[in-house]
Amino acid sequence: MRKQLIGFVLGCMVLAMPALAADLDQDVPPLIVIRFNQTHVDYAMPLYNTVSRALEVKPSAMFDIVSVSSAARTPQDQQYNNQIATQNVHKVLATLHNMGLPQSRIHLTSAADNVPSSEVRIFVR
Repeated sequence: MRKQLIGFVLGCMVLAMPALAADLDQDVPPLIVIRFNQTHVDYAMPLYNTVSRALEVKPSAMFDIVSVSSAARTPQDQQYNNQIATQNVHKVLATLHNMGLPQSRIHLTSAADNVPSSEVRIFVR
């Protein structure tokens, strides 16, 4: 039976999501999604609570961090969107490191998607 944690979509709403899965695949929703759709997104405490709970449930948990940039029409706009997404994922990574989560438990990737603003999606395995 798959365990469930509360996941968050920051900047919009809170959702319950299946979070712990043996294998990360496209059918597994993220543990938490941080949407950078406003100037200041207050994600630190919800991120801390969500990651802490995941570690309580599964102390050996590893985290896949996906930096998602919004898709653009031109290469120049895509480059700009990628830069913004990179800045945002670095903020989230710094927060995770300040929480004491070692780099060895983090796998970082990036993607472009049809989203209105950059996102950081965190999966747990």
